[in-house]
Amino acid sequence: MKNRILVGAVLTAALAGSQAALVVPATAAPVTAQAGCSKRFVIAEAKLNIRKTASASSDSLGTFPKGAQASCSANYAGGDVTACGSSGNTWTQIKYGTKSGYVPFSCVKFVDAS
Repeated sequence: MKNRILVGAVLTAALAGSQAALVVPATAAPVTAQAGCSKRFVIAEAKLNIRKTASASSDSLGTFPKGAQASCSANYAGGDVTACGSSGNTWTQIKYGTKSGYVPFSCVKFVDAS
């Protein structure tokens, strides 16, 4: 229902001749079709930049070393990224040490909590 109202408002503004900008953050909605993070951790399959938002062009907050383990929150649709031999737009939100951010989904392996 909420999406219909938003689409209707954007269409109404366009038809009325005014400009409307629709900005959706990269972390707007978790991706449910991918492996979840509930009670799981991730291990980096390569040295990765931890990004501020789910986008390859986002600022790097630090690195997630290959073989390191981090907790994960969820998977999100974000900006397109080609990494670890795969392309897509799914990012995994992690917490590694004191840093919280996003890494490409294709570059992590999910493991159960011990």
